[in-house]
Amino acid sequence: MGEVKRNMTQDYGTDYGKSNDILGHSNGMVFGYGRVSTKDQNSARQKEALQNKCDVYFEDKLSGRNMDRPEFQKMIEQLRPGDSVMVVSIDRLGRNLKELVELSSKLKDMGVNIVALNQGIDTSSKMGQLFYNFMALMSEMELMFIQERQREGIELAKQNGRYKGRPLKKLDGWEQLSKEVAENKLSVDRACQLLKISRSTFYRRKKNDEIDF
Repeated sequence: MGEVKRNMTQDYGTDYGKSNDILGHSNGMVFGYGRVSTKDQNSARQKEALQNKCDVYFEDKLSGRNMDRPEFQKMIEQLRPGDSVMVVSIDRLGRNLKELVELSSKLKDMGVNIVALNQGIDTSSKMGQLFYNFMALMSEMELMFIQERQREGIELAKQNGRYKGRPLKKLDGWEQLSKEVAENKLSVDRACQLLKISRSTFYRRKKNDEIDF
């Protein structure tokens, strides 16, 4: 699986497009990638499905959660604008949504297409551009769900008296300066200047200390 030897004048012809059903043409090389989770699993079906449709084939026998796969990294290093990465199924590139979104975005920025045979994905086509929109939407939805779970967890912790909030940053001289402000010996603006904080931060800190001034 060594270094790829490129032939930029290569013509795939009509039979190549028909063999793929979804990849009708390519401006660069087609890199096949196969992955199975363990060394005991058989990757023959992936290899058979991809080898006749790509110029070079890479394969890893590692968990999809590990994005530092050796053959995968070799492939990434050899990709050039106009190339395509072909997999049997999109989950062969990784089973973590966040990493899939990041990888698809990276390949898009590189000018590299993604082809997933089972899902009928070909990002070089106009319809294939919907894949990027879908991935971005899924990433946004996942973030919304995470934030919602965080809010629910905080609310539940508050109800049970277990929520302490974010630890307050240590401010040297806070007690003395806040006391002087409370006794009208020092202005808020001057105290903020000495503490190197904003007025809003000062008042939030005061509220937290439950000091009425």
